[in-house]
Amino acid sequence: GKLIITGGVHLSYCAGGCDSTQECELGVLYDNIDRMRGKYPDAAVVWMGDLNRGMSTTIMQNLMQGKIGSRATFALDDLAQTQGNTYYTGGSPIDHILGEAGRFERLSGGLTGQGVTGQHLSGADHFPIRALVHYMS
Repeated sequence: GKLIITGGVHLSYCAGGCDSTQECELGVLYDNIDRMRGKYPDAAVVWMGDLNRGMSTTIMQNLMQGKIGSRATFALDDLAQTQGNTYYTGGSPIDHILGEAGRFERLSGGLTGQGVTGQHLSGADHFPIRALVHYMS
């Protein structure tokens, strides 16, 4: 069978942004991913989280290109490609499902349709997202 390395992270929220704090938090995630990549070099990586950042931000653009600050990592594909808000008050999507570039074929994804802007969803302040992918060899 094929192996997948997966993980998740919830980055700090800072009004106006805090790139260095979030890069440090991402660095801890990637330390763990790198440790697993050392053990399972053929496994593809997919991870998800509340990143508190939209795709147009510098931190996300760098992440997608394989950079966390000055650290070189690996490029990512946006597997959910969410359109619409994932935080209940509105705004751009800040929850993401990201996969190692070129390792997954995205079949579908995005918001699940659960949640109404302006209202918590069963107590949660974020709306769920999904990604259906094909793991490529």
